[in-house]
Amino acid sequence: MSPTTVLRPVLCLVLAAALLAVPGVGDVPAEAARESFTCLPTNGMVKPNPPAQVMGGTVVLPYGERVNIGTTGDVNWAQSQLRSESHRFFTSLRWLETLVREYRRTNDPAILARARAIVRDFDRDNPVGRGPRPVDTWTAMYTGQRATVLACLDTLGRDAGVANVLAGHASWLTDPANDPGDWNQAIDASLGVLAAGCRLDRADWRRSATDRFSRLIEVNIDAEGAINEQAPGYARFVHDRWGVVTDKLRECRQPVPTAIAVRRPLLLEFAAWATLPDGNMVQIGDTYQTPPGNVPGTATEFVTTAGARGVAPRGTSRIYRESGYAFGRNTWSPFATGMHYSLRFGPGMNFHGHEDHQSVTLSAFGRPVLVDSGHVGYTEPQQRAHLRAPEAHNLLIVPGEAFRARRPTTLVRAEQRAAWQFYEVRDDAYGGRTRTRGVLADTARQSLLVQDRASRARSGPFQQLWHLPRGSRVEITSRSRAIARDPNGRLETHILQIPLAGETFAAGATSVVTGQRTPLLGWVAPAVDTWHPAPVVRTTRSGTSVRMVTAIVPVTPGTRVSSTVSRSGQHWEVRITAGASVRRYGISSGGGMWVVG
Repeated sequence: MSPTTVLRPVLCLVLAAALLAVPGVGDVPAEAARESFTCLPTNGMVKPNPPAQVMGGTVVLPYGERVNIGTTGDVNWAQSQLRSESHRFFTSLRWLETLVREYRRTNDPAILARARAIVRDFDRDNPVGRGPRPVDTWTAMYTGQRATVLACLDTLGRDAGVANVLAGHASWLTDPANDPGDWNQAIDASLGVLAAGCRLDRADWRRSATDRFSRLIEVNIDAEGAINEQAPGYARFVHDRWGVVTDKLRECRQPVPTAIAVRRPLLLEFAAWATLPDGNMVQIGDTYQTPPGNVPGTATEFVTTAGARGVAPRGTSRIYRESGYAFGRNTWSPFATGMHYSLRFGPGMNFHGHEDHQSVTLSAFGRPVLVDSGHVGYTEPQQRAHLRAPEAHNLLIVPGEAFRARRPTTLVRAEQRAAWQFYEVRDDAYGGRTRTRGVLADTARQSLLVQDRASRARSGPFQQLWHLPRGSRVEITSRSRAIARDPNGRLETHILQIPLAGETFAAGATSVVTGQRTPLLGWVAPAVDTWHPAPVVRTTRSGTSVRMVTAIVPVTPGTRVSSTVSRSGQHWEVRITAGASVRRYGISSGGGMWVVG
């Protein structure tokens, strides 16, 4: 987010004078004003804040905090006990809409008077760009939300004080210094500008918002249908917000960008690709363990009903090259008992992303096998920092080498076959040296073969991290093998280090960590403020360079799994036996991998 702009007192006086002269901001009845931009259709802060509660002086915030606002309209806006995110919810004024709805129902003048008094008090204590907590109060997303609340209140009748506050918000939001960037927060910011332009009949603000939407949609949802949030969990929210944008542009008689109608359906397909066999979205970036939301007749209906209704996407593997995702599954039907995998690459970490490049996830036979550590919310800085770090993901780390944050990862090559897919990705995240990962997804066998190649300036460790579901029981059976047993006893996963060219493994080459606190390692976060210990298998090598090959082989409990390696011409052949099933894989000296048979 952009730094908060703090206006000098003399500029505030100039702005105040200008607001009084804004067309449509006179003390005139609402019927004479432009009848457009009514209240938004949904507001998650209305239900927990019934009118009697708010009139009685209490506001309840999304994280459960209760705030005393008094009964006179004179509110303490500092609320120093609130965490930053909670304070932003509080000063968004979204809870004030409950009084708008109640006034429409009862026509009680005391309710309208209280709502207007709260707005005037907010303006006195939080002049544009200032206030007791300006960094939280004046952020573009929440300022935009507050502007839509003010527009909603304006529909009850024109009040000069409310209209002037709304105009001040529009002026702040259209200042380029306050632009939040091209992600979901810009949607609410631009909706606030549109609200002011429509309610106060300002063509310049309407045009500013419309132009911003036209540019934003091309970035927020790319041509393939992926969002740039770097967190699939935001797909449904972004889809719905662009629906609100469409409705409000039409309501305000503004042109609707054609890209909105084209890209919103593609976004739902992206969400379906990112949905696991259990119906929840894969926890990439700031994504909670939740379903993608059900839009009837679409791919999201298909995945949320386990294939009972809706339309499945075509094919069984999909690469989103611009945003940096590869998804695959063995089948769409039956849905709930299938395989699903993901691989991350693409632009460096931004917005709601994590340092998860080259990370993989895997579900097999409908059960989670390799999981992302998840998302705990935005209020616990230590936990959030860990969950965004490389150590919270299924990838290769190079302890002791400087990690270069926000580096992009390139998809070097990809081969997609009906029964298997191969991907190779590359970056320079550790010490500026090349780190390359190859992933062979054997969808017929519902397993992965992963090859990591990297180097470091001085001899030291290389570690692959494999995060397992909460409740998994792990047994280290040798220096090269860990067996992870599913919490429900339905699946057993063998994590096998594959020795190439006669390699031997040192003691401790395969180990497990659960719930470590210093440094943090071995935790999963499925929901906001929810944090559980969970095992991480570490496969370790040492030296100045490494080629690590690891097989992830899920089987029914009790199935014997073994592996052998042989040289065949210019490549190695890895033979993995699981019960009566035998699969042979080729690995070239240049890093390519494929299924031999």
